[in-house]
Amino acid sequence: MYQSSGLHSREYEELERRSMTKADKKKIGNVLDQMEDRDVSFTWDSKWSKAHNANTSQLDGYKPGSRIDSTEPHAYHVGLFKVKNKQIVGDPVIQVSFSTDPESIGIVVAALRQALNAASPGRPWAV
Repeated sequence: MYQSSGLHSREYEELERRSMTKADKKKIGNVLDQMEDRDVSFTWDSKWSKAHNANTSQLDGYKPGSRIDSTEPHAYHVGLFKVKNKQIVGDPVIQVSFSTDPESIGIVVAALRQALNAASPGRPWAV
């Protein structure tokens, strides 16, 4: 449980567990720092949609995206994507899901940061 970030252990779930280099972790950590200070808005559709007001140029070529499951229990997913021609491409580099619509960008960033901190170089993230 991560009380300091205001997240409880069941408020979100890490979906994609990937290994990540220290350099990638640092770069994404800086992106999350930038996202915290923005009024980013998410579109909840069944397909991945890029977030609004994320300013990719200031996020080192990354952009957050979101989607909602079309079937029950309708989990809300947020991921951080690489960008090509201002569009999100491929699978998210890091991804989390929520059982309800996250109320603020602070909650989203805290969950993504928690997942990022769980990543370790050269091996899959631990549950």
